Amino acid sequence: MSRIILIIFFLVSQLVRANTIDSLYSALNNVITDEEKIEIYNQLSNQINDNADTSFYYAVRALEASIKLKHPQHTINSYLSLSNYYQDVGNFNKALELLFKSESIADSINHRGLQGKIFNNLGNIYRGMGDSERAEDFYTRAIKIYETIDNELELGKTYNNIALVYVKQDELDKAIQYYNNSIEIVQKYDDKKGLANGYSNLGVAYYYKGNSDNTIYYFLKSLAIEREIGDLFGVAISLSNIGELYFEQNQYSKALEFLLPSIETAKQVDAKDLIKHSYNITSQTYSNMGNYQLAYHYHLHYTNLKDSINDIVKSKHAIELETKFKTSEKEKKILELEKQKSQQEVEIIQKKQTQNGLIAGVTIVFLLLMVFFVGYQSKKKANTILELQRNEIAEKNKEITDSITYAKRIQDAILPSLKLVKEALPNSFIFYQPKDIVAGDFYWMETIDSNGL
Repeated sequence: MSRIILIIFFLVSQLVRANTIDSLYSALNNVITDEEKIEIYNQLSNQINDNADTSFYYAVRALEASIKLKHPQHTINSYLSLSNYYQDVGNFNKALELLFKSESIADSINHRGLQGKIFNNLGNIYRGMGDSERAEDFYTRAIKIYETIDNELELGKTYNNIALVYVKQDELDKAIQYYNNSIEIVQKYDDKKGLANGYSNLGVAYYYKGNSDNTIYYFLKSLAIEREIGDLFGVAISLSNIGELYFEQNQYSKALEFLLPSIETAKQVDAKDLIKHSYNITSQTYSNMGNYQLAYHYHLHYTNLKDSINDIVKSKHAIELETKFKTSEKEKKILELEKQKSQQEVEIIQKKQTQNGLIAGVTIVFLLLMVFFVGYQSKKKANTILELQRNEIAEKNKEITDSITYAKRIQDAILPSLKLVKEALPNSFIFYQPKDIVAGDFYWMETIDSNGL
């Protein structure tokens, strides 16, 4: 039954495809804005998953245009497209590197929707790497975000993805719960393809739980929807899965009712790997029924197709080697693109620093000039006041000096003259030395009789 779970993992990679590749090519010829062109480039990269070179080409075109436009959301979506490409070619480390870079940008602009998408993709990669614990962690983060922002479509996808982890961990009750949650949302939006996948996945969970009745029930429900929407590949898978279940239950006639139509339907879509598997189970069924002729017939078909597929695998291996070589060359282009982006960012930062430095320098010079001007004005005002005070003091000093000089004249008029003293006292002298202009001492002499006394 291991074939069933492998097919389911293949089918759940996408629940809905909104546009066909042809319609996207047509839309590309009618785009007006750069943003529309980026969106179409990303969709083409994600839709064309059977041609690695073409997928890579459109992812790079989207990234180049996003960086040129300097639009963080488009840059994130372009990184997501590139990460999907690297995941498809098995380069998980490069895919993780791009997703973590995207998460950093989404966090910087606080875009919850894109963060949820990034966490969901991280969960897909870790699940593909076999790290169920980390896959569950990132799916849980995505679920919390989608529940917060009420994005049911993305929530339904993430419910389906985390259920795959729980199947891997053998936590089947949890898986069934999340599958049912996903189915409930898918039914609300009438997504037939998603509903068929959900029922098929639910059947797998019940198979591992040992409940074959529910397994058959949900596989049949999935088959009915696939027939309704004309999904021949899905029909072929469901028929093969149901036939294998009946084979395991030893209901060989019932098994052939589904295995033989599965082969014919798979031929219509050229699903060689599925045809080979159904040939093998059909051969074993006829062998167990004792019909060795038909058993040999289908075993021969199985062997021939197996050899043919092996040749194709070898050819694909050669193509993969060539693709890896081309990819390495294209990776150099991306690295150069990112280097140019980093250089531009550095130049912008340096330019801003230069501008800020110039602004700061001009501001400092202006402030210094203002300080000098204010100081000069203050000093000039102080000097003016000082000059006025000096003039006022000089005027006062002159008035005082004039007053003292006038007092000296009065004093000189009061004191006896030196001639009078010499006439009376020829051998005398007077020592009279005022400290300043006017003295505080007075002397007198007067003739009062005929003897000159």
